[in-house]
Amino acid sequence: MLQTSLLSPINNLFYHHLEIRMVATSSTQWEAWSGAILRNNLLKAANQVIVNDKVNLLELIDHFPLTEIHPMYKELKEGFPKGYVIALPEEYLVAHSELSPKIFGQKKRTILENTQEGLYLKEGEIFKFSLFLIGNMSSYYQHFIHAIQLMCQQGMGHPQVPFSLIDICEKSYDGKLHLLTTGNNDQIKSLIYPIIFSDYQSFSENKHKTRIEITFLTPVVLFKQTMRKNPTLSYQDKSNGFPSFYQLVRSAVARILKLTMLYISPEKTDIDELSLAYFEDWINYATHASLVLVDMYKTTLKNTSKKESANKMPLSGYIGKQIYEGYFNQFLPMLKFMEALGVGNETVYGLGRYLIKTDN
Repeated sequence: MLQTSLLSPINNLFYHHLEIRMVATSSTQWEAWSGAILRNNLLKAANQVIVNDKVNLLELIDHFPLTEIHPMYKELKEGFPKGYVIALPEEYLVAHSELSPKIFGQKKRTILENTQEGLYLKEGEIFKFSLFLIGNMSSYYQHFIHAIQLMCQQGMGHPQVPFSLIDICEKSYDGKLHLLTTGNNDQIKSLIYPIIFSDYQSFSENKHKTRIEITFLTPVVLFKQTMRKNPTLSYQDKSNGFPSFYQLVRSAVARILKLTMLYISPEKTDIDELSLAYFEDWINYATHASLVLVDMYKTTLKNTSKKESANKMPLSGYIGKQIYEGYFNQFLPMLKFMEALGVGNETVYGLGRYLIKTDN
């Protein structure tokens, strides 16, 4: 069982879940992965939302909160996880026609598959997505809402058409909805549903051997595989790039620790309890999980072009389903908490999303 003392450094992390509904005013086509379209247009709008006289929202998003005396300053400075995540609803993602119908049920097309040839939105069609604001970043939620309103007004797609914003709600961990605003209304209600680690402690109650089902909803890359031949390869290198249960646990812990450092206590420089080494023995226990079934494949989603370049960096990773058997009560609260925030690369685009189900 996870020791109480281990919980304390990660128990402070929280996030808020905003659920957005908008409708296309005319027919249009998104010629790339929907998460990339939303992310890029949201940041474009954020650059126009002024937070105070000197700073706009985009500058706040890109601001690195650690000082030079912080032990992780050099490691994270050049590339740190942002304090927000864009995600598509599960119902857009859970069925995959290229996978076994025995596992995924009836075959049907999804946004993920439509991305290969472009997502076509009809006039009047409602589109939903989620925005997760992590820790201190949630204090700017009203500015994020203004950026969403502006994004809808400016339009997206080919042709570029405006979207009518229906509403933005805050969603609790157990599905309760709290209306924040509608349309372009400047009046925005307060956030009331922080989602915290302890919300998922009930998942630690089953101490018996059980099975869990992990569905990678969007492409996930948990580590870069070592290319050279090396007789001392690590456990994760020997996995040949496959997202094992061990690597999922390790990546989730690493992400939760970085997010805590950046968006909960950036001023704290005594970070022994916020290091992977502190959790190493606990993480290593994840290697005991037995793989029962796997139905996965590697896929690539279309990305949008980078600024001042026609090059489109691919969004690649594994997608599909795994079933493991073992004792998971010590891992499930943390893994369930991190479902929304994702793991691995490009989480701001909605990649690295997973869903865990237990057999009880």
